[in-house]
Amino acid sequence: MIDSNTVGSNARVGDVLLRNVHLAATEDPYQPGETATAKLMLFNQAQAPDALVEVESPHAKQVQMLWDRECDGTYERVDRIPLLPEGSVPNAPGQRTGGAPYHLEISDLSTLVRPGTTFPLTLTFERAGRTTIDAKVQATRDGDAPPAPPCRTAPAPTTPTPDPTQPPTDQWKISVVGTVEQGAEPGCLLLSERGRAYILLDGDPAVVHPGARVAVHGQLEPGTPAGCGHGDVLRVLDAIPFT
Repeated sequence: MIDSNTVGSNARVGDVLLRNVHLAATEDPYQPGETATAKLMLFNQAQAPDALVEVESPHAKQVQMLWDRECDGTYERVDRIPLLPEGSVPNAPGQRTGGAPYHLEISDLSTLVRPGTTFPLTLTFERAGRTTIDAKVQATRDGDAPPAPPCRTAPAPTTPTPDPTQPPTDQWKISVVGTVEQGAEPGCLLLSERGRAYILLDGDPAVVHPGARVAVHGQLEPGTPAGCGHGDVLRVLDAIPFT
């Protein structure tokens, strides 16, 4: 569910929704030359994958994308943030529901940025195109409660435990990231994430092949025979290279 009751700005470009885009709370204005953090949430409504590939602003020397892809507290600079079909950024182990372990680092501001105003950001997506949004600059007030961190302190299981007696439902659709491995039997492809093994079915062989690191969006199918040994059967709905 997408919550429109946010403290930031909302926009749409193509099939991508931008929600709660804002500069982190500050009591004093950001000074020229300083660095600011912009937070946001991204949702892809298209049936094809997409990716945020560039962000810039006329009021900053550089805007970089940072992503804690493992939810381990380490944010890495990346040149793209992938978006799964009909979904968001691939879930990281331990990610809270609604959490977004990615943000923008705005370096070397060229102007004074005051709380309560807006700051222009231009975002370019691989498929959806380009849009400019006036991100709100959040103001800090005494007594404000800090937002919940996007990741749990201890990693939690990334998938529900399905009941084999029930038919598959949408709640068994999951997103996982890992490196594809060849199984013991011909035609068997496996992917492991945080100690949990998945048997991949129906993946595009151009993308899902041994040695490829991919982000997979699929549906768990308990009870489906695969003949590939131990692992949860995951029917691939879509997959994109993940580097």
